[in-house]
Amino acid sequence: MTGPALEMAHVLFMDIVAYSKLPMDQQCDRLAKLQEAVRNTATFARALRKDMLICLPTGDGMALVFFGDPASPVRCAVELSQALRQHPEIKLRMGIHTGPVYRVADINANRNVAGGGINVAQRVMDCGDAGHILVSRAVAETLVQLTAWSQFLQDLGNVEVKHGVLVHIYNLHTGEAGNPELPQKLRAAAAEPQLTDVPVTSPEGKPSTTTPKPTGSSLDPSVLDSVSRELASFIGPIAKMVVQLAAERCSSVDDLYSAVAVEIPSQNGRSRFLALKKRQA
Repeated sequence: MTGPALEMAHVLFMDIVAYSKLPMDQQCDRLAKLQEAVRNTATFARALRKDMLICLPTGDGMALVFFGDPASPVRCAVELSQALRQHPEIKLRMGIHTGPVYRVADINANRNVAGGGINVAQRVMDCGDAGHILVSRAVAETLVQLTAWSQFLQDLGNVEVKHGVLVHIYNLHTGEAGNPELPQKLRAAAAEPQLTDVPVTSPEGKPSTTTPKPTGSSLDPSVLDSVSRELASFIGPIAKMVVQLAAERCSSVDDLYSAVAVEIPSQNGRSRFLALKKRQA
């Protein structure tokens, strides 16, 4: 049976910190102000006109799923952070990730998306506090190639999120947007050993002083090819890109299988795929 096609999306996930603790009238007021501020950003308006954006309400915030330009969610986050200076009562945190998603319809037949791309964006956001703009390694590796953004990235290392998955997080702080402080979730783990990366080399060959870059996967390329072929039977040709992205944050074959299995839409399919890793043992 043919399932929905996977495609790469650039996701900005945001929520209002401590929203559930607010009185109901304040919840409505702050959410309405947040929605208005988002609609007024230039990046949001441009993507909407080009039909390159899907907006998903989440109760205490929203997810903006951009297609096409990978820098769109970053620009939108910075524009929004600056706009919310007029509303200091809105304590917003944001997370950004690039990853595969499915376009689906919700119960009301409205456009929606599902998949690892949006799930990881939420996990990245969950690591932050009010004011933070956190991005995943997949996003950072794009931004470091752009002079306008590379100088504003701070490597926060690997963070364990839901289901024990490790996500490499970077903090984006421009001086006018973002929060330069270490997130509370990371403070407790600050003294623990972190994986060491090699500094990113800019297009001119000069090392970046702010943004480490992974050197690629330590896993055997033949294993990556094998896993890509196995995954492709469940999600199609995008499997190769999914495996390449996941391999950069995985230190073992078991980790790799677990990381990419989330892209398979059915539980039965995930179980059958995970059973294949015995071949790599």
